[in-house]
Amino acid sequence: MIREEIREWPLGWNGRLHEIIGDDYVRGMKAAAPIVAIDFEMSMQQYEHTLDDISTRFARTHTYIHSFLGLGQKPAANEH
Repeated sequence: MIREEIREWPLGWNGRLHEIIGDDYVRGMKAAAPIVAIDFEMSMQQYEHTLDDISTRFARTHTYIHSFLGLGQKPAANEH
């Protein structure tokens, strides 16, 4: 069985789960700061401040994140 979906999720608004997803997204982007800040030609402090500023706008702008969901089942060991 294989199932594939592309979904839109509220990012940081519309319920506790989506707030957690928004927080995780920002934490992930902050973890990538040493790489991404250089690409944006920003200091680490500027980059983190920008992320904090952006995250406060999620609810007001109804930001969504797109995700791809893929589920599959590995065949039994005796099937070839």
